[in-house]
Amino acid sequence: MCRENFGADFHHVHRADLHAILCKDIAADHVRFNTVCTGVTQDAQSATAHFDDGSTFQADIIVGADGIHSAVRDSLWGADQASFTGHMCWRALVPVEQHPLPFVSPDASFWFGPKAHIVTYYVKGGAAVNIVAVNESADWVAESWTEPSTREELMAAYDGWHQNIIDLLQRTDPDQTFKWGLFDRDPMKQWAKGRATLLGDAAHPMLPFLSQGAAMALEDAFVLAEMIAHFPADHEAALKCYEAERLARTARVQLEARERGRTYHLSTPEEQRARDEALRKQQAENPNAVGIKAEWVYEYDATRCKERIGTMETVE
Repeated sequence: MCRENFGADFHHVHRADLHAILCKDIAADHVRFNTVCTGVTQDAQSATAHFDDGSTFQADIIVGADGIHSAVRDSLWGADQASFTGHMCWRALVPVEQHPLPFVSPDASFWFGPKAHIVTYYVKGGAAVNIVAVNESADWVAESWTEPSTREELMAAYDGWHQNIIDLLQRTDPDQTFKWGLFDRDPMKQWAKGRATLLGDAAHPMLPFLSQGAAMALEDAFVLAEMIAHFPADHEAALKCYEAERLARTARVQLEARERGRTYHLSTPEEQRARDEALRKQQAENPNAVGIKAEWVYEYDATRCKERIGTMETVE
């Protein structure tokens, strides 16, 4: 139905597989390992990235795609710490061959509870189930995808949940369960300054409740490439049009993801019943609905961005 309604299929992709696909097209000498960008400087002719080992890299344009704690962002707009949202998230994989899971739907499934939820979906061509579990916690956790956790800690957070969830969590690899704290920022009013701009979480960190963080970064990258190709001799025009195309959309996704987290974690029986009844009604009206309405997320077509150049409002 996604192809019929939105022009393309809907895919669940494991991040490691996505990284492997992207790395195939990157020349080895274009990547510098074991160095950290500490900031950016620029003049009328070029921009320069500075690294913690004292080295520099000069280019026509610098794109800060360095995550939620972006040094490029801080260099352009001043330091601004992201705030802990009070949510903690676990990720884990369950190999289907070792642990058949007849109760896990081939589609993405959402399990809601008071101040917590779990999402499951198949990855690796159906060979594994990816688990994303979020609950509210006052304890601060590092914003890292590789913070080690334990199966026992994960199961303790969902003690008393439906037996299917307990059975699923019991199948997770105790040595491959990771957690991280969810951090957030309000949408920015501007990304680019001169010959430098931002992309992905550096520009618009997103809570995972709309499952669009990586998708927005991919859209960013495509649109940025299109604008640079369209304005090969005017780098600042390219960055302004890139930002004009992307800023409002990513801001809306940021805010909608934040609001959806509140909806997922309703804690009173009355609120939960009202939410669940609304979802049942929507599903009855449209069996292909993707939970809480989000058609606007999938209707966007990045490949048509250049058609909109003449109507863009750029920031001077």
